[in-house]
Parts: sequence; structure tokens; C-alpha cells
Amino acid sequence: MNCEQASEHLAVYADGESGASLQSALAAHLSTCPRCRAEVERWQALRRCAQRAMTSEVLPTGLQTRLVARLRRRPALLGQRALRLFGTMSAAAAIILAVTFWPRTAGAKTVVADKFAEIYQMCAVDHRHDGQHVRGLSLAEARAKLAQCLRSRVLVPDLSAHGYKLDGACRCFHVDNVRVVHAYYRAVDDASRVVSVFSVDCCLSLARCENCERGVCHGKCPRQRLYQEAAAQDVLVLKWNDGAATYALCGALARDELYSLADSVDPVLAAVSAAAPSLALLP
Repeated sequence: MNCEQASEHLAVYADGESGASLQSALAAHLSTCPRCRAEVERWQALRRCAQRAMTSEVLPTGLQTRLVARLRRRPALLGQRALRLFGTMSAAAAIILAVTFWPRTAGAKTVVADKFAEIYQMCAVDHRHDGQHVRGLSLAEARAKLAQCLRSRVLVPDLSAHGYKLDGACRCFHVDNVRVVHAYYRAVDDASRVVSVFSVDCCLSLARCENCERGVCHGKCPRQRLYQEAAAQDVLVLKWNDGAATYALCGALARDELYSLADSVDPVLAAVSAAAPSLALLP
């Protein structure tokens, strides 16, 4: 069984509802696949959240119906399994799951793209600032070190397939009380080609974004994302929210290349957190 086959059954497996033969096949696959194991753990955590909500809260009549109706109008953001769960759980449980799946921009801090571009140019391009001392470390070592910097997950993707190598990291991005880790990568065959990856411990919204409702990936990405895109001079910023965190890629690159890099980033494999599980709703 491969990942594509397994992904169709992970939610059922997490609920303990798979048949014996399917359970055995999935267990064998999960023993060697960290990505699918992480997805199972995510479904199990959601189930625990929903169970606590169902026993502890009562919400207004009709809220569940309105919420499910709204979610069904945006099917690309949810799998069929999730929609069935929304239809059968209490409104409180549905709210818990909606907060996890739904891209959160309401109430988010707003920042201009120029701020990302400024740090990109100053720290990554001009000075190769490595305040976190990750240059020369393996990705695993760099991830472990940077994980201590934020409450949320720090994104340190492997971009070697695109010809980029991790070159440094700093924390020079300052906006109010927001904590940000900036990791940047340099092309192996062309030192002038640089891309920055920002991990932010809260939801940010780009001011004056040019494409705020981009919901489909150019290529294959781990799940549908709502990208925000903005430009500051020759630097393009591509941002998305994931739970209570924000991630952004930034570079003086062609638009298609930056989207390709963003689409290739799998947060399950590329992000690490100092505390587990990473769901903000769990204690």
C-alpha cells in the first residue's frame, strides 16, 4: 500500500472503524511512513477535541446547520470524511473541527509585503545573516534548533529537489509582539538566487495583496491552501495560514517558481514544534 492508497482510509483507521484486513495493511504502511502516521495522529487529536466539546458545551439551535451549509459551499477545503463528521457531530464539535480546517484570517494582524521583502533583502541576500547559527547543519539539526524559537511549528523545508540549500536563519522580523523565524535558502548553482521561508506564531494578513483568494495549487501540495500574494518592488511574497500560524515564501523569483516551491512544502515533514501535538486547541 502506498501513501495515495492509504490516504483514503486514514480517517477511518484513526476512528478504529477499518476492517481487519484493511487495518493490517494500513498498520504495515504506517510503520514506515511518518507522513501518514502524522495524519492519523491529527485525526485522533481532532476526535479527542470533538469528544470533549460534545460533553462540555451547548451552542445555540441552528448553528450546526448554518456551519455545515457554509462548509459545503467550500468543498475543496474539506474531504468527504470531514463533511460526514460535521453532519453527525454536535454544533460544539463542529466548531472545533471548523477552527482547525478553516483558514483563519478574521482578526489577523496585518503586515505589508515590504516588511518581508526588507528582511529578505537585508538578511538573506545582502548580509547572509545567520543569527541562529544553522549554516552547515543538517536539516534535522536545524529544525531541532529552530523549534525552540516559536510556540507554533517552524517550517524548515527540504528544497534540495529544486536546487536550494539552507544557508541561514535569523529572528530579525519584528512586528508588535509577533514572533517570527526567518530561514533562507541559496541555490547551489547560483548564489544570487535566494528564497526566504518565514514562520510566524500567529495569523497574519498581507495588506494590499494582489491575489487574496488563491485556493488551488499550481502542482501537488499536501492540502488545499488559500494563498495571499503581494509584491514589493522585485520581491514576491506568497503567504498562507495554517491553524494559528502563518507561513510565507519570499524571493526575487519568477512567480511560477515561487508557487512551485510553496506547493512542494509539506508541513507534516518540513515543520517541527517544540511541543506536541501542534494543534492549538489541545491543552
